[in-house]
Amino acid sequence: MSVLTLSVLFVLSGLSFSEAAFASGYGDHIPGDSTNKGKGNARKNNNVDVWGVNGHPLNQEPYFGNIDLQLSLIKEAGMSYYRIDIAHDEKGVVSGEYLARFKTLIQKAAEQHITLIPVLFPPDSATLYGLPDTAAAYEAGRVLGNGFAKQYGRLFTYYELGNENDARVLKDPPGDGSDTAQYEHSRYVLLAGWFKGMIAGIKGMDEDAKFIISNSGWNRYAYFDVLKAEGVRFDIMGYHWYDGVEGLRSVLKKLRTDYADQTVWFTEINRRGGGSTGTRIQKREVCKELSLIRRAGKNIRGAFIYELFDQPHAAVSESSYGLFGWEHYHDSAKPKGMTTALQKIVFKK
Repeated sequence: MSVLTLSVLFVLSGLSFSEAAFASGYGDHIPGDSTNKGKGNARKNNNVDVWGVNGHPLNQEPYFGNIDLQLSLIKEAGMSYYRIDIAHDEKGVVSGEYLARFKTLIQKAAEQHITLIPVLFPPDSATLYGLPDTAAAYEAGRVLGNGFAKQYGRLFTYYELGNENDARVLKDPPGDGSDTAQYEHSRYVLLAGWFKGMIAGIKGMDEDAKFIISNSGWNRYAYFDVLKAEGVRFDIMGYHWYDGVEGLRSVLKKLRTDYADQTVWFTEINRRGGGSTGTRIQKREVCKELSLIRRAGKNIRGAFIYELFDQPHAAVSESSYGLFGWEHYHDSAKPKGMTTALQKIVFKK
């Protein structure tokens, strides 16, 4: 659900960033680690100390030309992390007409002390799962990771590797994802090889890098087990959730017991269809989910809403996930009921 799209390419080749991006201390504190209680902005007795939102500031049209608005609304909502999709080629190079947009985002996010989390993507399924062996997958990942970190490693603390790739390695017909036997070995070993190469490539340029891998939710926690069995070493388990509180209760129990030593961030949260079936329903369901997540366990430390803006030109089922609806398209937005309720969860208002 809500797969971050890759609609454009952009590059930073030869780019010179303002020193403000680094003088601010951008990215040198690591909250949300179950072994390192961060400073965060969470309420007392709240295990979650990383609050964030998803957005598409580089490659989806509702986000064009309004970076200042995006960052001010993120702050208004009580967030300090912004998870964004990056488009890149097989060498980790990004290019195209969105260079200025990226430069502005980096500069202004640093000034606002908003941490950007880039999501980097494996090749398309036909290419990745058509590779001859794990060595080829590893090398493809290494080249991409090394190329990206060589240019941008000083800008980021966290790198998210892929997005909801569990869906492509489940056997057909798929089970619920709770058992490692439900995953196709010939596919997940290639994906694991690519992840390992990415990690090695990025670490070669940015030795302090932290890595996130996310699933698509439901009961698909065994996805992380098959990756670990193949030697993938990541720092944060990213979980997505769009399916109400009943199923969430059992997943949270699983995460705080069987994965107690693993830091978990819910990197996408909303209800399926967003506000398309009513913003009051969306508000009620999402706030119930967040209330459970923030008290679920000491290892469950991050929560990211999907997404910042409504996208009115998208399909109905994808158009109303936003924390903010439009007053005047591109220029001004207002909080939805879900946003006001969220602020009370994140901090007292």
